[in-house]
Amino acid sequence: MKISERLDRRGFHRRHRLRLAILLILVAALANVRFLRNVSKYRQPSSGEKWNVERYEERFAGARELLEPRTEIGYENQVASKWSQAFPDFAMTRFALVPIRVVRGPQRSLLMLRSNDEQATQHEQRHSDLSLVNDFGDGVRLYRRETAE
Repeated sequence: MKISERLDRRGFHRRHRLRLAILLILVAALANVRFLRNVSKYRQPSSGEKWNVERYEERFAGARELLEPRTEIGYENQVASKWSQAFPDFAMTRFALVPIRVVRGPQRSLLMLRSNDEQATQHEQRHSDLSLVNDFGDGVRLYRRETAE
C-alpha cells in the first residue's frame, strides 16, 4: 500500500468523524431545545399567580421541623388532574423541604399528600395502612405508612 493511499483512507475517516461529531452536536442541541420548551411551560402556575417561595417555605416550615434531614418522603397531588399541572407544586415543595428528599409517588413510609378535605377522606378510606401524622393546613397532610408486625 502506498503512502498516498493511506492518507486518502485517513482523510476519509476524518471526514466521517467530523460529520458524526456535527450530527451529535445537532442532536444534543435539538434535545436541549425540546427540554427547555417543555420546562418553560412550568414557569408559572396555571392560576396566573407567580410562584411565591416564601409561601411554600411557610407552608412546610412545620414539616422541616418535624422530619429529620435526608428523610425520604413520597409526594402525591390529588388537587391537579394531570402531572403537568402538579409538577410546579411538586418542584416548589421539593425546594421548600430541602434537605428532606421528596420523591414522586406514594410508595414510601412517609407520604406528603396535597388534596382537599373530601379527597383526603377518600384517600384515608382507600388506604387503611396510612395514619395521619400532621395536617399542615392549606390541603397539605403528612401520613405514615403502618407496617404489619
